[in-house]
Amino acid sequence: MSPLGPKPQSFLGSAL
Repeated sequence: MSPLGPKPQSFLGSAL
């Protein structure tokens, strides 16, 4: 879980 929030995490999850 990044400190930036769930949005960047969703982006990373989508990229993977």
